[in-house]
Amino acid sequence: MMRSILTLVALGFAGHFTAWAQEGYLSLEHPEAKVNLCTATDHAANLSYLLPNAGSTQDCGASWAMAPAYALDAAYKRKGQDVQVSVQQIVSCDVTDGGCQGGDPLTAAQYMLQRPLAADKAYPYTSGGGDTGVCRTQSHYPYQLGEYHLLPGADNTTTGRTLPSVATMKQALCAHGPLVSAANAENFSHYPGGVVSGDCPGDYRNLSATVLIVGWDDTKEAWLVDPFFGSQFGLNGYMWISYGTPKQHTCGIGFEAMWLAPK
Repeated sequence: MMRSILTLVALGFAGHFTAWAQEGYLSLEHPEAKVNLCTATDHAANLSYLLPNAGSTQDCGASWAMAPAYALDAAYKRKGQDVQVSVQQIVSCDVTDGGCQGGDPLTAAQYMLQRPLAADKAYPYTSGGGDTGVCRTQSHYPYQLGEYHLLPGADNTTTGRTLPSVATMKQALCAHGPLVSAANAENFSHYPGGVVSGDCPGDYRNLSATVLIVGWDDTKEAWLVDPFFGSQFGLNGYMWISYGTPKQHTCGIGFEAMWLAPK
């Protein structure tokens, strides 16, 4: 989906993501990539084809659960497995976090590491109306997170916040697929298109949501991000957020950035 060189990271998964014809982007209806093609000379990537669709939490504040679940789905697909793990299980059963009232993707990842996960088809997302729901026992839990890792520098503490470099984030996208990140999403719902490059209200002091970084474009100097507002939002559910100078981490993108891999 880039005007410039595409970096495709997949193992034979034919994604559905439709090109934005009005922007002149290439189509990824039938990506041919079989191996990791990231090289030092590549300057664009789009990994959204690893996902079934742009996510939507609707009226539930569950991006903290949806982002790591989608990242794990993408990691499975890079291994050749078409998987959708249950977001609802994480929302309803991870008692460390707050369901529709919000949570932390790091503790969600810890839950996913400790508990096997049901398939989305068996335990579908029902919290869109704002109800966290009661944790339900399933007969089959075929999936599990094997590991997750914060990127070097992706600290997020009350005493000091550091961020991974843009190069580190690109390398992680190439090596591991979509990245989970905290973000200040206060103004995201008003996204008009183009690249978000201005300050967000409160910026790094108000990390109000979790997003999934699915690619980048050096021509735009921007990350391609899913804020989980649904496919009708922005660019088929996605938006561009700047990593260009002078501010490389617009709206806090990069805080708590991490990748996940299946067991």
